[in-house]
Amino acid sequence: MDSDNRALPLRIISGAWRGLDRLRRLLHLIFLLGIFLFLLAAAVGERVFIPQSAALLIAPRGTLVDQLSGNALDRALARAQGAALRETLVRDIVDALRAARDDDRIKAVVLDLDELTGAGLSKLQAVAAEIRDFKQSGKPVIAVGDSFTRDQYYLAAQADDVYMNPMGQVLVDGYARFLPYYKSLLEKFYVDYNVWTVGEFKSFVEPITRDDMSPQDEEASRAFLNQLWGAYQADVTTARGMPAPALQQYADDIVTLLSEARGDTARLAKDYGLVDDLLTRGAYQAVPVKTEDVAWLGYTSGTTGQPKGAILTHRGATHVAAVVAERFGYREDDVVLCALPLFHSYAVNSCMIQVMMAGASAYEVLPSWRCRSRRPARISAACATSRKTHRNIAIP
Repeated sequence: MDSDNRALPLRIISGAWRGLDRLRRLLHLIFLLGIFLFLLAAAVGERVFIPQSAALLIAPRGTLVDQLSGNALDRALARAQGAALRETLVRDIVDALRAARDDDRIKAVVLDLDELTGAGLSKLQAVAAEIRDFKQSGKPVIAVGDSFTRDQYYLAAQADDVYMNPMGQVLVDGYARFLPYYKSLLEKFYVDYNVWTVGEFKSFVEPITRDDMSPQDEEASRAFLNQLWGAYQADVTTARGMPAPALQQYADDIVTLLSEARGDTARLAKDYGLVDDLLTRGAYQAVPVKTEDVAWLGYTSGTTGQPKGAILTHRGATHVAAVVAERFGYREDDVVLCALPLFHSYAVNSCMIQVMMAGASAYEVLPSWRCRSRRPARISAACATSRKTHRNIAIP
């Protein structure tokens, strides 16, 4: 009996320990599951709804790369925190273009290249080849930008139409290589170094052994830079249908050409055939409106029932305006007084749209909500001091 009494506390402690151990395992499992779901959500991202008629927007950020820098965990955490990645995978652009080529919902591709900061020629060529394959589907490709640098313009040139801001420029000045040289600096700081080289074309150590570029390094650099520039010119002039030496002449004679254009870099780019038209962002983002498209969504205050939202199409808005204008007999020489704020549905529907459709003018008197007693006086003063032919007044 005594042994059983002594064993009871031990059994209680043992059971409690086993329970705590199981709870620990469960919490660990929940914690690991939470981390997994967090990383999965960060990696997959949000789903994108594609309407039946849409354009694929290709807007690379940063540099084009074959492989992202850093590890996957760091990138997932950065994306979850809202940090912008300054690299774009070439494979992502290629996959998007291939998917859009056979997707009937995608009617066109738009290249927005303003945030592209750089890319190697081989990566640009890979994307350009995919753009050409996409164009074989018969769908147009449009390039837009405020300005175009060398790498941005390479991709823009592959498009059917290139639009640039009237304040922009196309800066295509070839390829270059610049190196810092520290020989004199190291000598001033009494830094000793030992270098062993074999052969003439050994430019790797020249930044610390020379103050300028050696003839051998200049010869080697000129050889591969000329190859890059030649390939760039051939690809761009072919895509734009320009003469072969056109880009070289543009780069060599830019000062003279700019002087002839009176300093207008955008007009020079258009006249030279580098861009098709000069448009602001508001101009090329304008979308044709259909009569059955939604004009606005108005929310009622619930005067005659529960508050709700009411959808008004462009056809409905113009129909109401035409009926009101005809009923009131508005003419082009009429001036209509409206004493409602424009966020009020009556002011928009019956005080403004029909006035514009009739070609008349509107005079807005914004009521003072803090002092309602003064509102009639303000309206009377407006009527007395201005030549109003119609008074469309409604006080909520």
